[in-house]
Amino acid sequence: MRFLPLLLFFLFLKINPAVAQQSAAARTAQRIDIWYTQWQQGALTQAAYDSCSRMVQRGPKVIGELNWAMAASLQGNILYESGACQTSAALHAKALQIRQRLLGRTDTLSANSMQNLANARYELGFREEALQLYETAWCIKKDSLRLPPEKLIVSGLNLADCYQDMGFTNKALELYNKLLQYRREAPVSPDASTPELLLEIANCYITLKAYRQAEDYAGRAAALYEQLDPTAHQQYRGRAYQRVAMARIMQGRPLFAHEVLQKALTQLQEYPSDAADVWMAMATADRMQGRYADALNSLEMAQQLLEEGALEKKNALLLLKGEYLSAQQQYKQAAATYYQALGQAANPAQRQECLLHLSRLELERGNYAAAQGLLLRVAARQDSATLYVIRMLEGDIALKQGRWEAALATFQQALQIPADADKQLAAEVRRLNVLVVRARQRNTAADWQEAYRYAKANDIHRPINYDVYARAYKTVYRQFGDSYIEAALQCGDTLAAFMRVAREKWKHPNNRTIQGDASIAAPNWDIQGLQAAMREDLSFLEFYESDSALYVFVLDKKRLSARKIAADVATIHRHVVAFFEQCSRPPGGVGSDPAVLMAEGQWLYEQLLAPIKMYLSKRLLIAPDGIIHFLPFDALPISLASKPEYFQDHRFLLHEYTLAYVPGARWYWHKVVREKRRFRSNARTLLAIAPVFGIPGVDDLEALNFNFPEVDSVERIWGGEILKGPAAQKQAFMDRAQACNILHLATHGSADSEFPAHAYVAFSGQDQKLYAGEFERINLAGTELVVLSACKTALGQLNTGEGVSSIALAFQRAGAGAVLASLWNVDDAMAPGLQTRFYTLLKEGCRKSEALSAAKRQLLQACDRDHAHPYYWAGYLLNGNDKPMRFIPGEARKAWLWALSALLLLFIGWRFLKKRSPRRV
Repeated sequence: MRFLPLLLFFLFLKINPAVAQQSAAARTAQRIDIWYTQWQQGALTQAAYDSCSRMVQRGPKVIGELNWAMAASLQGNILYESGACQTSAALHAKALQIRQRLLGRTDTLSANSMQNLANARYELGFREEALQLYETAWCIKKDSLRLPPEKLIVSGLNLADCYQDMGFTNKALELYNKLLQYRREAPVSPDASTPELLLEIANCYITLKAYRQAEDYAGRAAALYEQLDPTAHQQYRGRAYQRVAMARIMQGRPLFAHEVLQKALTQLQEYPSDAADVWMAMATADRMQGRYADALNSLEMAQQLLEEGALEKKNALLLLKGEYLSAQQQYKQAAATYYQALGQAANPAQRQECLLHLSRLELERGNYAAAQGLLLRVAARQDSATLYVIRMLEGDIALKQGRWEAALATFQQALQIPADADKQLAAEVRRLNVLVVRARQRNTAADWQEAYRYAKANDIHRPINYDVYARAYKTVYRQFGDSYIEAALQCGDTLAAFMRVAREKWKHPNNRTIQGDASIAAPNWDIQGLQAAMREDLSFLEFYESDSALYVFVLDKKRLSARKIAADVATIHRHVVAFFEQCSRPPGGVGSDPAVLMAEGQWLYEQLLAPIKMYLSKRLLIAPDGIIHFLPFDALPISLASKPEYFQDHRFLLHEYTLAYVPGARWYWHKVVREKRRFRSNARTLLAIAPVFGIPGVDDLEALNFNFPEVDSVERIWGGEILKGPAAQKQAFMDRAQACNILHLATHGSADSEFPAHAYVAFSGQDQKLYAGEFERINLAGTELVVLSACKTALGQLNTGEGVSSIALAFQRAGAGAVLASLWNVDDAMAPGLQTRFYTLLKEGCRKSEALSAAKRQLLQACDRDHAHPYYWAGYLLNGNDKPMRFIPGEARKAWLWALSALLLLFIGWRFLKKRSPRRV
């Protein structure tokens, strides 16, 4: 009785064979499902794979057609991963045929087979066929209502990757964005697919040369990888950092790429191929900064990582190394590197690229016949990109040989080849170069007119390579009177552009400073002498604003560099005004927004200083022009804190550099380097003024509560005379001002942008105001420093060529060596702390600019978060001679006297001993 149920079951199966067959098929399908799951998890055993292979060998009639299709798909995927793409494609094609016949052409299983077949066909080189299969599978899955989002995303990724590989970047970008939207709408927790999509979008933007967007998406991908698991996804996180760095490099910001590349190397230590890409990017960044030795070292590191396999990438590395060696004119080493790459080229395309590099190298060396011979070795059948390079090289060879008509025809052929805008512009520039060279040789009006018309008709504003086309552009633009500064910079003649800027700024009719000072107006100033007198740690920044562009020139002891700011003048004006308004508003006041302040400041830093950061030393002398006069540079943020209102955690320009302002390089040469000023050495080294206000019926100004303590602390540090309270009269100041080395005014000030002569500083009593127009009666030729601890003393009317007509400028016109003034309202409570620190450092022998910058940094460290806002410290600017004070009172001055006395005694003793020593006969 115990075996009766089992006996009945077997009898049932014997009587109903269809049920038995159905149960066996279900068990087979269940086994294959288990194998699929194990394969996806990477846990499929060899025994399971062998069982699956036997099922496929038994055929569809034995195990059922759908089961066979499932087993064939699994085996096809495994073979595809092992590189047996031909066998894999055959299995997937048969599985697709069965599923379409039994399930229909729009079933998701049929779409899976299409996708698997497309993978194999793509690897076999049938890209267009694979693309059609991908598109069909994507359409089927997209219309399916029962497919989970993650499966849909995988299908879309395959199609988008195919689009990107085949050059349909815009289609790929559109699809990646759609997949990202699907992923965000999916009701599941975040996984690695979201940053993967962001990284693919960044790759598309890099291909499209939209580097700002690429940096943004790659940065978001890296941040999401960090959130998922710090220990997982290291390879993809490192790739995201590498994309961020490449986007910054392509934007011309190599310094900002180095830190990110170091992060990428940390993540990619276990992935040599990806790490080699990072080292190659590091080499590119080093080369952009002119550090060829570091670039070559980076390439050596990449080469060590690629010693095993990766021949294609290793070949690209050798070509890059050859380019760097050629740029340093190390032609023999470059040729050896190129021939090494040619010897290990794995396919005809790589050999062609090596031959093109060798031809270009021989052209640079002047071996035109050898360059032409190497071009003939390139295969006759080329793609459009290779054909374009060949035509350009052939045209260059013809130009070097003086065959102008052949060069013109060859460059015209290059223009007919489909290419991007940069390549088209390069061909147009080459053709213009031929026209100009021919015009110079023949020197006929017709040739000059043809060159000029071609430049204008094709809207050629800039050459691709300044070194090669400098003479051509210089000739064309000078011949027909275009903008001299623009032409000189395009030709690489930075010195000529800089001299013209100095001349145009200082000879402007509005510049009354020059009109009243014949020494500065004199044309004989020596830029080489200025460089020789500069210290190693000093960089001079001269800004020049034309009608359409803003330029910045960087001068130091060894070089002169220039950069045209990318943004237009109107945009720069808008951002400077917005930044000034945010800085000049007290925190918490109406319109004050820390986020806007930081965003505007970072935009200005990226536009004005980031492109030239590699040229800057620790001490900066800034000669502003136009709207730049109202920009407090030391408040520009270099790196941002987690929240905009955490001003103490931001890193400003103040933390990296010491800043001072000067009217210009020409003024600095005449007034600081060349002119030997004789400051007075009388007993009264300082005169401090602290008037009293808020007296009804006497004045209508607000009372100052902290100006008395301010001048008291200054007097304790420096000594001198104080006029405070009712004694701080205008006439008393006028009588004593001309006999002091330092003037310190802790008072009220007022700017007038419409009538600059009406700007004033106030004194005690009724109608006790010293207007800017009255400064002609004061002679401050012996005054080293004027400190205007008053509101808006650096503001006024902006005049082209002169700058801002302000109270500070009036003191400078009266002869003061340097003026410390303010761009906005001075906070009465914070001013004493800053001034005390400033005078303390000044007494220790610091430069005026160093003392002011250090005082601001100390104030930032000591104050609370609310008072770290730039409103409290960034408005103070030092303009003029920033050298240390010549006459330091107290112990410091006595120390100098003792040191000089000791040296004098030593000299007298040495002379005495020398006279008594016996002479040889």
